[in-house]
Amino acid sequence: EKPTNLWLASADPDVIMLPEKIVDGVSVKSSPAISADGRYVAYVDTNNDVKGDIYVIDREDDEKKSIRLTDRDTEDGGPCFSSDGRFLYFHQTTGNRPRDLAVIDLAKNGNVLPIRTGGDAMFCSLSPDNLKLAFVSTRADVSGDIFIFNTSNQTIRQVTGGPAIDMFPQWAQDSNTLYFSRIGSDTNHDQVLSTEDHSVICRIQTDSGKMIPYPVTPLNQVSYKPFAAGKRIYFLSNQAGVSNCWSVPEQCYIHTAISSAEQLLIADKIADRIPYDPYKTLLAYVRVIEIFPDDAAVCAKAGYEAAGIFHDLNLMTSALGGYGF
Repeated sequence: EKPTNLWLASADPDVIMLPEKIVDGVSVKSSPAISADGRYVAYVDTNNDVKGDIYVIDREDDEKKSIRLTDRDTEDGGPCFSSDGRFLYFHQTTGNRPRDLAVIDLAKNGNVLPIRTGGDAMFCSLSPDNLKLAFVSTRADVSGDIFIFNTSNQTIRQVTGGPAIDMFPQWAQDSNTLYFSRIGSDTNHDQVLSTEDHSVICRIQTDSGKMIPYPVTPLNQVSYKPFAAGKRIYFLSNQAGVSNCWSVPEQCYIHTAISSAEQLLIADKIADRIPYDPYKTLLAYVRVIEIFPDDAAVCAKAGYEAAGIFHDLNLMTSALGGYGF
């Protein structure tokens, strides 16, 4: 892989700051995470180990010296901070063993402590209330599902399932809404779900009984690695031909109405636009089901319309899911 540098810049147009170089050099750096107060940056670096080690930088240190937290005995990745910046969570593995989670108390001796989740675990994200550690695991399906480890009572529950490929969970500020990347439609029509298909950003209410994932980005572009901050969702996307950081409001591309009938009317109007955009129309009908799940009649109408669009796009498995409503 080519050498990479890490930079920090404001994604908020109301916050003006010059881009700040965090770390450079000839190694590969990836998976940056920043503490809630903006002081510390953790990342993966191959400088001393081609498998990758976890480093942390104190931005208030004039020298910005990188401190290596893990060694060559393990392959490490996916760091994330606790809300107070004291604990750093990440995944690691040794040899051919499955990945599992670990944590370092940055305020103490810096020892790596394992987190036993009962199976493989990777790419974790800790909720702002520090009670839910979401992670990806292949224990139930080789494609990867999202699980939640309760840091208070050490229980584990699965929140996504099925053949879809789920990746990169990230919490919203309410510690209930979880965003993640999902490959769930065979967009290249090769009869196999793989990383060659388009990923979309989805969200799920983890405290809801049904826990249904709803897409928030359109299926005709690749979107991945979401991050919720303020009232916006940031993500990487190739929609302009090259991967860059984009953002949308929390309600995303579709306005939220005050009634189910009005929400369905918004979707119908989007469907009638010329030129017709099937991908935005899909989002509009799915939004009806997400916002008004208790209105069975309206959800049935929206699900039927969404299923018809999937059918027209020759995405039959997704169409069957729509007809299920």
